[in-house]
Amino acid sequence: MRKVGIYYAFWTHEWDVDFIPFAKMVKELGFDILEVNGGTVTAMDSIKRRRLRDEARERGIELSYGIELQKQ
Repeated sequence: MRKVGIYYAFWTHEWDVDFIPFAKMVKELGFDILEVNGGTVTAMDSIKRRRLRDEARERGIELSYGIELQKQ
């Protein structure tokens, strides 16, 4: 079975946002995966990361993250 995901930035142009509302929307729209900004996740404290993880589990979705690497 294939899983289909969507990047949170589909709904916003902001990098540092609360991902919880997006986790709720993703499942309601029929997606299986929410991709979030890796930089924001690494800056979150452990309580906020756990809250996001728990929300995703409760909704039955997976989380993935992306980061932008720049060549210098």
